[in-house]
Amino acid sequence: MKPLNFDVFFSNNEWHMATKICNVGGCYESSIIFPTKDEALKEALYRTNKNEKMNVVGMCEDCRNDFMDDDWH
Repeated sequence: MKPLNFDVFFSNNEWHMATKICNVGGCYESSIIFPTKDEALKEALYRTNKNEKMNVVGMCEDCRNDFMDDDWH
């Protein structure tokens, strides 16, 4: 299988396909929830085949807070 442009992961007892990711720490900022891993992978493959990619956003709130804690102490 070719590499997917979207990460699929299991969290809080649900399968997710990440749609938005932080450009600093790689934190998932947005995802779509699926009932099964197979459905999440199918959607990721479908979008990858359409040349879609995860949106990359600036520093997320968690990374910003970590940076401020590290930088200002």
